[in-house]
Amino acid sequence: MKNFAIYANSTRDHNYLQLHRIAGFLSSILPYGTVSLIGDEDAVAAHKNMHGTGLNILSGDTPLHKTNCIITLGGDGTLLRAAAVFAVPNGVPLMGINLGNIGYLTDVGIDNAESALKDLLSGNFMTEERLMLEAGSGSANHTALNDALITRHGNPGIMQFIVKVNGVFMDRYRADGIIVSTPTGSTAYNLSAGGPVLSPGLKALAITPICAHALHVRSAIVSSSDIIEITVQSSNIQASLYTDGRFAEIVPPSSPVTITQSPTPAKIIKTKDSGKNFYDILRGKLCCSP
Repeated sequence: MKNFAIYANSTRDHNYLQLHRIAGFLSSILPYGTVSLIGDEDAVAAHKNMHGTGLNILSGDTPLHKTNCIITLGGDGTLLRAAAVFAVPNGVPLMGINLGNIGYLTDVGIDNAESALKDLLSGNFMTEERLMLEAGSGSANHTALNDALITRHGNPGIMQFIVKVNGVFMDRYRADGIIVSTPTGSTAYNLSAGGPVLSPGLKALAITPICAHALHVRSAIVSSSDIIEITVQSSNIQASLYTDGRFAEIVPPSSPVTITQSPTPAKIIKTKDSGKNFYDILRGKLCCSP
């Protein structure tokens, strides 16, 4: 690997100190190659002011096909954003350096960053492919690494949803919303809503209602190859679709939202300094004893 791009979260990296640190470290150990900054205009401007214009500055619409790796500085949300906007459309793998609170995906600690980057350059790493979703109610599809959420837009009130899988009626829910989660996203909103934790390598999706108005309602697990259709039947309440926590679109009344597996997975780089395995991380985040 010789060509890197850095995507920094300005709210996590105060005064962009870690951005300058990582960019400077990479530049110092790369005999050939480039280090570029993408995405955050404030971070780009701050680096120019402090270090001049020695690094490449890439805009969001710049092709990244020559980039070998995108390094994110922030939490899991930063990596999710970088995956959807920059990495997956260009087939570029990601490595997350954790400046946030969770760290399921961004499991390289900032104290181990230089060591992990050296492993990356020496080829001492593995790449995990993570299932992505595509969701939409019309011609436009929105991608997500964690989840797709359909919930009310603005006005409070219980909504009624019809869920079909491969065109077959599965269930009717009265709830505040419905989450369709990948295994990667199963430890996010899905978990908070009472949904199951899925091993990252599973080819499965979890359908989890939020605050369902029934005693019998539980999450359902379906194959990632299934086609999920969710229709909102509450005509007096407007619904919205969110992907990875970002607003995607207003859902037209009685129009089904179709959710399928994306043909392109996200590629997440893991080095020996990425830390513990998934179950160690899960146990630690949930405050359990080994």
